[in-house]
Amino acid sequence: MERLSKDKIERIAVGEINRMCDQPSSKLLANIKTGDKVISFDGEISVFSSNSETVSSLVETIPVQVKGTQVKRFSIDTRPFSIEVDHLKNYYNREGVVFLVVEIEVSAELAISCKVFYKQLLTKELYDLIQLCDKRNQKNKRIELRSLEESSLYIVCHRFINERYHQTWRMGCYNKLTIKYLANLFICSAS
Repeated sequence: MERLSKDKIERIAVGEINRMCDQPSSKLLANIKTGDKVISFDGEISVFSSNSETVSSLVETIPVQVKGTQVKRFSIDTRPFSIEVDHLKNYYNREGVVFLVVEIEVSAELAISCKVFYKQLLTKELYDLIQLCDKRNQKNKRIELRSLEESSLYIVCHRFINERYHQTWRMGCYNKLTIKYLANLFICSAS
């Protein structure tokens, strides 16, 4: 197996997410950079109510973290990934993140294949994970990610927006997120 450089793995992983967002019917616009040194987040994905990508069709912009890893064989339905607790705290402060791991397989002919896994890390789960790690004095937490083959990136992002709103509402955090969600609720559910 040809071993790829860390930078190339990152470019391929981000490229795969950008490719998914650039599908004609995706209703997504990725703003994810490679080679950046931004703490905890790689960028964001804008979710639209239509493919027009206009200001009036913007539903929400959500933070994302993209990790790439080269594998000999793809994981089947789930895969583990370890995250530093300090990153979990940053995700909590931003009211969640869509965490994406792109497995990269290089064939003997040097053809590249990708498989994407995801985890919607939302406020309630993040709070519980942080509390558990603090109690156990853990610096890292292992999470399970699901294969995106059973869904689509749009559905994952749409569900993240809906669940983030509901968790924020239940936790009594009535902020700009709640107000924006209410304004876009009908647009999102109509599509």
